[in-house]
Amino acid sequence: MATTRKATTQWQGSLMEGSGQVTLESSGLGTYDVTWASRAEDPNGRTSPEELIAAAHASCYAMAFSGRLARFGTPPERLSVSAEVTSSTNVLGPLANATGGEARRIADASGNLSIPRILAVRSTDTYKGDDWLGLKMRDASVVRGIGVLPMFAGLLGLLLLVGALAAMWAREGR
Repeated sequence: MATTRKATTQWQGSLMEGSGQVTLESSGLGTYDVTWASRAEDPNGRTSPEELIAAAHASCYAMAFSGRLARFGTPPERLSVSAEVTSSTNVLGPLANATGGEARRIADASGNLSIPRILAVRSTDTYKGDDWLGLKMRDASVVRGIGVLPMFAGLLGLLLLVGALAAMWAREGR
């Protein structure tokens, strides 16, 4: 059984000076403030995407482990699970480099932004440059509903209509 949960974020301002609010819409549990500083520095009463991911990991693991224990006849009375999420390029970097890509931070520790351009690339061995990252086009999407009406047919119809109006006007004038 598939379930869908929804959360939305409203963001205002630039990355470094801006702020936003994350709303947990499915549960209705509330709206939480989020800023770049809450991700990179002290949370100061605000949440971050990493904290929300850690909460999801911890709760999913606790539920799965509880279910497994119950299946083997030893249901737990209580479980305490914690998870930590660290934002780093150290783990993903070697894999990305081995496949022609790159894992990079968009802001360094001093807050200088370096946001790469995103380009669509076809068959190539390189998916990165000094100021760009490439996304491989896989032709895996389906486009439906494109209608094409030749412009000539429309112009021809317009000319016929104008001609008919001119002919009626000329006949009426005699």
